[in-house]
Amino acid sequence: MTMPIDKNLILNKLDTLLELLNDIEGDIAPDSNHNELFSGQLITALTLKNMVKNDTYKQDGFSIVQIMKDANRIWKMGKLWKANGSNCADIMATMNDDIEECLSNGHKINAIKIYRQQMNDVYGVKINLREAKDYIDNIQADMRRRGMI
Repeated sequence: MTMPIDKNLILNKLDTLLELLNDIEGDIAPDSNHNELFSGQLITALTLKNMVKNDTYKQDGFSIVQIMKDANRIWKMGKLWKANGSNCADIMATMNDDIEECLSNGHKINAIKIYRQQMNDVYGVKINLREAKDYIDNIQADMRRRGMI
């Protein structure tokens, strides 16, 4: 027996995630080298919310479970930022620079490896392959929008 999905509950949780990300963006000084740190996560969270809101997640190959896993991953990273501030930002910024360098050189698999390894070594968060690929795909899409690749 499957439980019906409470769309409003999921949308409320995604709104809470977006509030956290917006709060983090507000904490980062505009002239800081960390000002784009959470842009990929913000884009992902907005995309997830729109998929749930418009009921397009199934056509996009997602499930509610995957959407909530992605949202929880972003939530954990946001909470780490709130707890550790600039220490977390420096580590994440370096990691993102390394990832962007790999992507610029066409080494997506290495970017995924870096992300998984750093999240485990630095934060003690085990990231599965799907989560890592989704994260790297978001960074890659953001780099395309910025004309970097």
